[in-house]
Amino acid sequence: MKIIRPSAYYAPAYDRKLESMLTHDYTNTNFTLKNLLKDVKLAQGEFSKNGVDVTTLDSVAEILKEGITRNLSELDYAALYEVIRSRK
Repeated sequence: MKIIRPSAYYAPAYDRKLESMLTHDYTNTNFTLKNLLKDVKLAQGEFSKNGVDVTTLDSVAEILKEGITRNLSELDYAALYEVIRSRK
């Protein structure tokens, strides 16, 4: 965060999500993992219909689906960190 805070890429949401990731507590739900997957699927469909490459979205959807199989679907979308972290 020391690197990103002073940059143009910083958003206050990063700090809000960081605490959840450090404590591994995603129960203060802002937007659920399952809702993020729904939106990603909608974007995949629209992009595909218009000839836009969805390879990156496919990868994101796979991570989200794995989170759902781990019973993280009702938690805040920051819980996808747990899936990514376990892939190291």
